[in-house]
Amino acid sequence: LRASQHAAEKQAAELSRSVADRDRLLEELNRRVYDNLSAVAGLLEHEQHSTPTDPTATGALQDIRARVLGMMSAHEGAVTPDAIALDAFLHRLAKQLAQLYGPRCSFAVKVSHTVMLDPLLAAPLSLVLTELALHACKHAYPEGGPIELALRRDGSSVAIDVGELGRGLPDGFALETGASLGLPLVRELAAQIGARVSWRRGAERGTVFTVQLPASVPESVRRMPLT
Repeated sequence: LRASQHAAEKQAAELSRSVADRDRLLEELNRRVYDNLSAVAGLLEHEQHSTPTDPTATGALQDIRARVLGMMSAHEGAVTPDAIALDAFLHRLAKQLAQLYGPRCSFAVKVSHTVMLDPLLAAPLSLVLTELALHACKHAYPEGGPIELALRRDGSSVAIDVGELGRGLPDGFALETGASLGLPLVRELAAQIGARVSWRRGAERGTVFTVQLPASVPESVRRMPLT
């Protein structure tokens, strides 16, 4: 009996060391990805300031930089290698968007529940939310206005609303066939992580896009290479 207990304790200690080694490896990988994205964002900022007389190029570089910063927010705040606090993630994303597109647009976060997010979903989700927020800032407000990211429970799942109070979407708009405003990328990335994207008119005016997250990470995402 004593030998069996010793073997069990030894096995438990080895398992604990393996888990600790895995956590350290994932933390180091997460840090390196964040540092690489930060370097890319810095290069884009430099290029953006190098083309001040070309508003088209400057705007395109700014949008690409926003996407990179959004992915950085996904790698910045992992509570553990297995979980990211979604509310803190949204606050970081809103702050980064405000630094790029304020004061033209303001970005607020409303949270009704504390939710933990699987890190495998974080980077694609950051791009989906960034695209929807950029769409709202650019196309809903000719002169700028407020945009809200709202985290809430939707039945047994989690949903994030991206809402604006501007002129909204044109009559006849269909998310499935929209070929501009970054929507093809939204559809592709949402499908990639098993999320559903829908939209509705605001209660008074404007548009609300809703990203409904999957209850679990799709197997296809778990097989994707780390980026």
